[in-house]
Amino acid sequence: MSNAETQFCCNTCGFKINYDHKGRKPKYFNRDLELLEDAYTMRDPFADDNLGGIILGSDCCICKEMVCISQNCSLFYNKRYCRDCSVKHVDEFPPDLRKLKNCFYDCVKVPHSAAVH
Repeated sequence: MSNAETQFCCNTCGFKINYDHKGRKPKYFNRDLELLEDAYTMRDPFADDNLGGIILGSDCCICKEMVCISQNCSLFYNKRYCRDCSVKHVDEFPPDLRKLKNCFYDCVKVPHSAAVH
């Protein structure tokens, strides 16, 4: 794969980073672990002996765009939803999750690079 094919880019906040694997059984996680979604993952650069991984995000189940796991960018409820699709389809969620619509509307986009000090 070329570098462009292995780059994760969140469609909501623009966070970009290369990933190592996409799927439910990331190679840097415990082999008995299976994720609930096909996630983009990478090796944790701070873990010893390649025994740790980082989940970056997944594809939105509606629009199929890449979205990171930040609570400002996506929602996981049985499947991953980007912020825009979760707001558009909020009436399909249980009542307790419907209040998230206002949370996402009021959410300020903060690039990941600005959040790291």
